Parts: sequence; C-alpha cells; structure tokens
Amino acid sequence: MQEWAAKAAEREKVKAERRRERRERMKAGAARHRFDDPQYEQQKASIAESLDDALEEGLFNLIIVIWYFLDFIWYSLLSLLFKMILAK
Repeated sequence: MQEWAAKAAEREKVKAERRRERRERMKAGAARHRFDDPQYEQQKASIAESLDDALEEGLFNLIIVIWYFLDFIWYSLLSLLFKMILAK
C-alpha cells in the first residue's frame, strides 16, 4: 500500500505529461485520420439518389390517388345533384 501511495505522484506526473503532449499535438495541427473511400462515397451518393427517386415516385402516386378520389367525389356529388333536380 505504501509503495502504491509513493508511486501516486509519479503516476500523476506521467498523466500530466501525456495531457501536455496531446495538447501540443492538437495545437500543432497534427493530421487527423481522414476517411477517404471512393467506393463508399459512390454507394452513399447512389443510395441518396435512389431514396430521392423513390420519394418522388411515392409522392406522385399519392397525388394520383388523391386526384382520382376527388374526381370520384366530384362526379358522385354531381350525379346526386342531378338526381335531386330530376326528382322534383
């Protein structure tokens, strides 16, 4: 236990030295790792494009469905109105 306590100051000095070295490297602008994989970038762009196309197609189909629904409602209302007029 005494040995561990005696080495505590030395361990703190080592930690402080490591922190100082790390700060110096950061200040010096040491090169950081850069992820550069052309295949990954190509796949990422392809997925984004596919997603965009799928969303565009889905929204277009939704608009078509809404259009047909409103068309059906419109003609249903018109036929009901004509029936009411003819029934008088």
